[in-house]
Amino acid sequence: MKKDFIRLSLELLQPVSNSVWKAPNIGSIKLNVDAAYYPAIRETSLGMVVHDHPGEVHIYAIIKVEKIESPLQAKLKAILFGFKEAPSIQQPFFIVESDSLLAVREIKKKKDSFCEWESIILDIIKILREFSSCMFSHSRRSANSCAHNMARLATVVGEYNVWRNSWPILFCNPDNS
Repeated sequence: MKKDFIRLSLELLQPVSNSVWKAPNIGSIKLNVDAAYYPAIRETSLGMVVHDHPGEVHIYAIIKVEKIESPLQAKLKAILFGFKEAPSIQQPFFIVESDSLLAVREIKKKKDSFCEWESIILDIIKILREFSSCMFSHSRRSANSCAHNMARLATVVGEYNVWRNSWPILFCNPDNS
């Protein structure tokens, strides 16, 4: 767990290109994911949002999970959760955006990860095969605010919820996701 903290702390030192949310290219879908991690109670809330090119939201989803050991595990679980909800969107090109540089880097390796959460990474890679093209992108939390807010909402709601083509509440501004 201490190694994850050190790695996540180093992420803050890395240059980041996305500080403002941008809609995906025409013909693509963007999946934004985030986790709200609470180490004292070993609980995490996950949130995800799927947008199309004009920025329209197709899916919002939240879930609360227990027994999460580290921030990295929480972020990887958020990506996996997002992928499990996303296959209902029939789009061959996918962009996955997370505010965890470490999680994005580990997934991009696609093999030989020495990460203690390698099994989650392998599950994500297995799901990736369902898409003809998938790109991972790191962004600042400010560019991932809608997914972050959804994760925080899961903390309050405390159960699995999915909203398709509708707003769960006036909680997220699609222009600021």
